[in-house]
Amino acid sequence: MSSLSERLERAQTSTPQVSPEGGIGLQSHSINELIKAKAAADKALRNVRKSSANPFFNSDYADLDALTKTIRPQYGERGLAFVQAPWLLDGRHVLITTLAHESGQWIRSVMPIDAMPDKNGVVTRSNRLARRFAGMLIDGIADGSVRPIDPLVAGQVIMSTVNSAYEARHWAARFEQPEKAIETYLSVMSEGVLAPSR
Repeated sequence: MSSLSERLERAQTSTPQVSPEGGIGLQSHSINELIKAKAAADKALRNVRKSSANPFFNSDYADLDALTKTIRPQYGERGLAFVQAPWLLDGRHVLITTLAHESGQWIRSVMPIDAMPDKNGVVTRSNRLARRFAGMLIDGIADGSVRPIDPLVAGQVIMSTVNSAYEARHWAARFEQPEKAIETYLSVMSEGVLAPSR
């Protein structure tokens, strides 16, 4: 049996095959041997044990290492290999996944890799809301309902408190009484920003 590198070299050249339409080719001319090998490998596969914990969602999951350790031996025994690589296609960043067979047959999927959102725009919108909070705090400082503080800093504190409230649901689940969780969470306001001057 040929080595993994030899199989990949036969199945995929250094430049992805371009289809007549101008995009990346999605499969070799024939895939009968590949499909037969994949069906046999899939039949031999068993569910991967969920051995990792996600504390944020209080759940277990099978991590990438466990998945590849389960899949690769079964695929390798049947002459299958898979590879993923980022690529620039028509000016867009994509992730190309290729499943190759030792016969030289292959199938491929192309998935756009979304660009990160415009961080400057996110920060600008966040700062705009924080300034609105700061305006309310300035009015409160003037009428004595809010202690003298830096309103811009306090506005950012309020913004982060509001934004993180959604993620706090798992933290709040530890409290027997929901009212106590709310009281504790909002203590940053009641014992800080809105606390009377000393």
